[in-house]
Amino acid sequence: MLTTFVSSVTDSQHLLVKSSPRWCHTRATRIMTSPEEPFPLLPICSGSTVAKMKNLPLRPSDVFVTSYPKSGTTWMQHIVHTLATDGNSPLPHVSDACPFYDVDRTWSRDTEEPVLAAEVVAKHDQISRRIFNTHLRWEMMPKDHPEARYIYMTRRPQDACVSFYHHLSHQNVEDGGFAGSLDDFVRDWPGGTAIYGSWSAHLKSWLGVDGASNGAADPRVLVLSYEELRADLRVGIGKVNTHCRFGLSDARLDDLCERFTFASMRANE
Repeated sequence: MLTTFVSSVTDSQHLLVKSSPRWCHTRATRIMTSPEEPFPLLPICSGSTVAKMKNLPLRPSDVFVTSYPKSGTTWMQHIVHTLATDGNSPLPHVSDACPFYDVDRTWSRDTEEPVLAAEVVAKHDQISRRIFNTHLRWEMMPKDHPEARYIYMTRRPQDACVSFYHHLSHQNVEDGGFAGSLDDFVRDWPGGTAIYGSWSAHLKSWLGVDGASNGAADPRVLVLSYEELRADLRVGIGKVNTHCRFGLSDARLDDLCERFTFASMRANE
């Protein structure tokens, strides 16, 4: 089933939405980038938050870690957070430094303007930089500063699909979770009914149909793959360091590289 699905994942017919009782359709399912490519968001992301996310005034040091879900986002957050603080962050957890951009709690409830929640601002102040993680499509991102940086992570669709299924199957349906089997998920996944829509539509938004347009054509965007990091982690973190202008020396990157291995991250969870 999964092999058959992957062979046709880029077919345009798979971008069309189809109804499924296994999904919780909330108000967020009304958010679309085009009529053919639905973009369901989490129930904890209101229409007001969608507008705020698009319009946040950016700073030159801002970094967005972006991806389709389960494509190495947390791994890249850890890398960016560590490099941005030279391995000496005062914050105890990566989620403190890299808050989830796509949820209401990240934003001030006191205004409809794009103002971050006070606790988010306070934590960012401790590291003198704003870092966010997001699964938004390129056209939904704020882009008003020429020096802001975006890192877009990709992953093989087979692996992203199965990992996302396991992630959503442990969440309540009313919170955006999935109640069916893996086979059910694989059948539904290409149609865009999953939270954050289809994998192919997400990549097309960031990379274009040729893999080198849309976000990928913007010099502020660094595209890296999960598989690329697995193959040569040291080269990958060097690219992040250069792209985000963190300014760490090669010797310091060599020292920090071990922290980004899976063994090290599991040991320090």
